[in-house]
Amino acid sequence: MRRSTVSTAIAVAALLGGGVAIVFGYARRYGAVRVMNEEFDPAATLEVDVLGAVSVVAGEVKKISVRVSIWGSAATIAAYQLGVEREGKTLRLSAPGHTSGRERAIVNLQIVVPRGTHLRVRSSAGMISARSLDDVDLDARLGAISARDVGGTVHVRIGAGAVAVALAKDRPIAAVDIDCGVGPIALAVPRALRADYHVVAALTPIRAPDSVPGGIPVDVHAGAGPVAIALR
Repeated sequence: MRRSTVSTAIAVAALLGGGVAIVFGYARRYGAVRVMNEEFDPAATLEVDVLGAVSVVAGEVKKISVRVSIWGSAATIAAYQLGVEREGKTLRLSAPGHTSGRERAIVNLQIVVPRGTHLRVRSSAGMISARSLDDVDLDARLGAISARDVGGTVHVRIGAGAVAVALAKDRPIAAVDIDCGVGPIALAVPRALRADYHVVAALTPIRAPDSVPGGIPVDVHAGAGPVAIALR
């Protein structure tokens, strides 16, 4: 394993470990947790606005299932509500880090969607994980983003944190756009993909395969942190 890859792996592990530590620190402090299970009819697009951690995976299911875990005081978890709005073919879920009375809460979402569902996630702070989805748009101010087995159009943006993306091997890739202000970027690309790489990095090491002019556009913008693009 090359040095830049090792550095990226260490940075990702440290960031994720810090996030887990924060969650369990609040859990120990408050000593109370509430779990809600919700189910919704399918939607062409799922939009999630969250302060906390969210994991979304596509599977052989007919409905959207959501498991919400909330840590906080007894009064906070009793008052906490998941925001739900449906507009046309879009389902919007809002999971803020507080109740309507502004009491602090730690939130974790675990979501399973039918295959073919498009995903948009906005996170103020926390970990975003997406797997086996096509057409994903993931945006976090602070935290970490992991997108595995993703196809179609892939947009990933983060202000500060680690990014790890693995493109699908068995489904078409339309375009990839990754933007990270501060933190490492690791991108795994299928060997068969003819990609035209455009990597812009400020004072950071870059490792990338050769480009194929006119190929699938893969744009990577890094502020401070290594960029590692590997074939698999």
